[in-house]
Amino acid sequence: MFFITDIVGANKYIGFIVNDPLDKKQYAAFGSKNEEGQMDSIKFIMENYTENEGWLSHELDENFIPKETTTSTGHTIEYRDIDAGSGTGTIRVKETANGKVLWEKSGLPLPDNFYDLADKIEEYRKDGKYGKHPTKADLLYLGSNMAGCFIGAAGIGMGGPVAALWGAYNTYQSCKGAVGALSNMMDGNPAFGCMSAEDHANALSSFGEAYKFGGSLGGMAKGSLPTLVGYALQSAGQGDCDNGDGPPPLPELPPRDAGVSWGDPHLITPDGFTYDFHGVGEFIAVKSLTDNFEVQIRLGNPYVSNPQTTYNMGIAVHTGQDVVSYVAEGKKLRINNSEQSLQFTHMPLNGNAFIKKETTSAFDRIIIQHTSGDQVILIVSGLPYLDYHLRLTDLRKQKIQGLMGNYDGDPNNDLFLPNGEKVEKKHESLYPKFADSWRIEQSKSLFYYEPGKNTESYTRKDLPQKTVAFDMEKYTRAEQVCKSAGVQEEPFLSGCIVDVYTSNDPAVAQSAVHALQSVDNINFPPLNMSDITLQSDAAFVDNSIRLTRNLSYLAGQAYHKNPVSENFETSFTFRFGLSANGGADGLALVIAKQIPAAIENAYPGRNGKLGYNGVPASLAIEFDSNLDFNDEDESTNHIAIHTNGKEANGTGKPYRIAFNKNIPLLEDGLFHTVKVQYKNKNIKVWLDAALVIEKQIDLKAVLGLEGGCYLGLTASTSSSSQAHYIHSWEIKAL
Repeated sequence: MFFITDIVGANKYIGFIVNDPLDKKQYAAFGSKNEEGQMDSIKFIMENYTENEGWLSHELDENFIPKETTTSTGHTIEYRDIDAGSGTGTIRVKETANGKVLWEKSGLPLPDNFYDLADKIEEYRKDGKYGKHPTKADLLYLGSNMAGCFIGAAGIGMGGPVAALWGAYNTYQSCKGAVGALSNMMDGNPAFGCMSAEDHANALSSFGEAYKFGGSLGGMAKGSLPTLVGYALQSAGQGDCDNGDGPPPLPELPPRDAGVSWGDPHLITPDGFTYDFHGVGEFIAVKSLTDNFEVQIRLGNPYVSNPQTTYNMGIAVHTGQDVVSYVAEGKKLRINNSEQSLQFTHMPLNGNAFIKKETTSAFDRIIIQHTSGDQVILIVSGLPYLDYHLRLTDLRKQKIQGLMGNYDGDPNNDLFLPNGEKVEKKHESLYPKFADSWRIEQSKSLFYYEPGKNTESYTRKDLPQKTVAFDMEKYTRAEQVCKSAGVQEEPFLSGCIVDVYTSNDPAVAQSAVHALQSVDNINFPPLNMSDITLQSDAAFVDNSIRLTRNLSYLAGQAYHKNPVSENFETSFTFRFGLSANGGADGLALVIAKQIPAAIENAYPGRNGKLGYNGVPASLAIEFDSNLDFNDEDESTNHIAIHTNGKEANGTGKPYRIAFNKNIPLLEDGLFHTVKVQYKNKNIKVWLDAALVIEKQIDLKAVLGLEGGCYLGLTASTSSSSQAHYIHSWEIKAL
């Protein structure tokens, strides 16, 4: 640990600043010291969130229990009457400036782990129970987890928008982390395990900036803390960590994670293509076309209560000269079929490859490095499965194949068979054809098998079944679990909700948390709202355009303010929220001569007409999720092109010029990507990388265009409803 300042004087606090790059937080901590000048308690902790400049300031009592928390949003949370016996307390939220009480509740149940926490604190206070003096990092780790435990309880108890202000806290994990910290400290070990040589190096690089800053709470509150690269290191405790000779210097790592598989597997390929894969058995995730680098996965179901769920149950990696495998059941790590102890920090392999383990309070990260520098990163926690991430060098570009695509920079061609044939992102194409094409052969398996077993022992070709219906009350509970765990961003939130829902296990939200913390290259491009005008019910919410809320008889529109030239290409990612009443109506991409006036839903008691009905001189490409008999719809799930030339457009069959119902399910709560290209008087529409409609039409002549056209996205609801979200939208001239 590097001290920011040690203030001389028995009555003075001492303080320090550290950075946690994993959680993207920075901390300033202050507390009292003993006669030797060592910090022996934590009095204040300031947490600064580097991504949004938000902050939280905690005041703790002598038992590390928060007395109150002040937030950058102008709120103060007070904790009173904490009763370890009953596991309850009183929590009050008020406006910091004027003291106005916004919310208060007595007898609020604290998280289950609080009981363990109270017992540990009591043990910690007893003479002889503590092995040695706590380090600054010990106290910070314990104090911040305690604060997270209590803030999480407040957030869960309140619900609603106020709770979302500190929803980044994972209540269960914070309380659990505090228990673990006390247990480690009482055993004479560092609170959060031994740090690697790499972490020391990172901290050294940040010390100069940290020292210059000086630990000012006021400066941190303004979000002006210089960016620190280091991690919190032990001072007295680090010397007791047995790291052996330590790992050899690492080669230069690839710049970013390139691919991830998490939860009920949600795959994001190195090119950024997202899809879910639910095959059961053993498959090729990545196979090099130039050497023996290969990643094989074993997919199975640890949740017997729901046969629809599938998770990563095992993984095997060819590292160049060795084969490393890990199986979640029993947590078995093997090198060349020989079982290894998990009590390690670094194990060298042949050809300068290696295995490295990093431990956090929530999970272990096992890094398997190939001789060429590629890495496969396993996320291993208390869950009955594993997640994995890929870090691939540039040498792998256009030279791999498998479930993770081809890494050629184009996300639209990542689904293909070994013979190169492209596959559409829909159930009928993925299963069984695509899934079976990437199943491993026994003779080429990298896995270890117990006597009497082989790859067929883990294979089920009757799964998965088609999408099942959702219960909205259960879905809402799953959403609350995910948001309380700190999962707020897409695509992680949607995947998290589905996983919690289908597994009936709130703990699986941790997969989304780990993916969100570790992957920085798969977020959607930011929407430039300065170029977009919103109409009617449309709103910008959580970095996305929500065209309509999940309420009946609404319409919403979003139009780009700048016209596009005669030839153009536009792409967008959308998601329909799940609904308890069947869901309706869908959305449309509208190509119009002028930006029309806002269209409210003028059809109470009837369907909403997708938010574009009546727009003159327009063409609409519908993504329709509702069967409207008045419009003579032929399917509840289809894409169609509608126009009425220079006159008012409509959603009825007389206006239809193209139609396709053989498409993936739109109303599945998942992300779908659309690309529309107009070139040489020809419209092409791709849905999830598959060409679904092509139509020859002269837009200039049909619509009477004079100086380009305007693009819009519109949606509506009827008596049935669903929210309609746009997560990305890009336009370019051709």
